[in-house]
Amino acid sequence: MSKITGSCWAFASTETVEDITKIKKGVLYDLSPQQLIDCDTRNDGCTSGYMYKAIKYIQRYGGITTWANYPYTSVTGTCDAFKAAETVTTISGYGEVISNSKQALMVAVARQPIAVAIDASDDFQQYSAGVFHGSCGIDTNVHVVSVIGYDDTDTSDKYWIMKNSWGSEWGEAGYIRMEKDVAA
Repeated sequence: MSKITGSCWAFASTETVEDITKIKKGVLYDLSPQQLIDCDTRNDGCTSGYMYKAIKYIQRYGGITTWANYPYTSVTGTCDAFKAAETVTTISGYGEVISNSKQALMVAVARQPIAVAIDASDDFQQYSAGVFHGSCGIDTNVHVVSVIGYDDTDTSDKYWIMKNSWGSEWGEAGYIRMEKDVAA
């Protein structure tokens, strides 16, 4: 897998853990990507990182704190161990989905949200609404999003539901409906 540039890896990782915690415990926390950016030394802060290393950090560290306790600053800082120690949730493990397997992703997403790396092409960056049918590439602009579900009810427009870290002004309030079952 290509190394992910920027801090999207931290956002998608915390969003996935937030959603899993809500499913398992019934509590929705707004978790701190900044803790991962500052404290996860196996990743490179705002420069780049990997989702699986972020998940391993949360597991190894014994949890993660909230955004309110450890707010996002848009820069890599020094780890604040006191704030990081105020964990609110943890995870017991993680699994990996087979790359480029639509069926494996569908099975995984039916159970819980999944952080995935995608190509954030120009078409993707300009997305505003509807089912995204734009061009997709391979590893030219790797970006991480959370796949939170899918819709198979309309046979003509099946799509994945993904949450992006670019804020609620992007796409459909921060989400994208990306065409599903396209030929690779």
